[in-house]
Amino acid sequence: MAAFARPTLGQAGPVTVDTSQSPDLAAWARTVENRAAAWWKIISQELASPGYVPPDAVKLIVTKTRPSGWGGPGQADTIFLNAAFSQAHPEHLNYIAHDMVHVVQTYRGQVKIWLFTGIADYVRYYVLFPLDPERFFKPGAGDYRRGFSIAAALLDWVERTQGVGSVRRLNAAMREGRDGEQTLQAMIGMTLDEAWAKVLADFVEGSPAPHA
Repeated sequence: MAAFARPTLGQAGPVTVDTSQSPDLAAWARTVENRAAAWWKIISQELASPGYVPPDAVKLIVTKTRPSGWGGPGQADTIFLNAAFSQAHPEHLNYIAHDMVHVVQTYRGQVKIWLFTGIADYVRYYVLFPLDPERFFKPGAGDYRRGFSIAAALLDWVERTQGVGSVRRLNAAMREGRDGEQTLQAMIGMTLDEAWAKVLADFVEGSPAPHA
């Protein structure tokens, strides 16, 4: 268990924003770099695992030709930011943190998309930005299999009931190529549907219970 204790990291790799396609966003990009550098250190700590070394750098590229999002396995250290969206919503930055989590997930084998996006939103909504209004959802909107913030609520319940570092241990197992769903069920000692029922029982006025 001690191997998964949250480490104290040194200087994390730099985060750079390329605005060559939209030079008018250069000042905005400096703000993003400063904030994202702090996020990067926390993300790297939150999903640390034995033997894993996060990338030295994360590249954010402002583009006019594609939507915002993570570059994918072929561009694992790259995140694209849509110029039009960035100009229209200069203060809406938290979604970038979600994509930064994808940079360090680096899983082997077949991975359930709901867990992939759920872990990213867990770090976003329950570690970095617990007051982000986008964290909340209606229980009738679907279950954890929809991924993103709904799956994040399940993972937060696991973290609260199974102990701090549970999501980190799950993430480490998936990095090793182990089945995430089987690992999670073994961790909680019940089916995921049974756990989801307990998550819903914790809801207060349609919102996930706050992180303890």
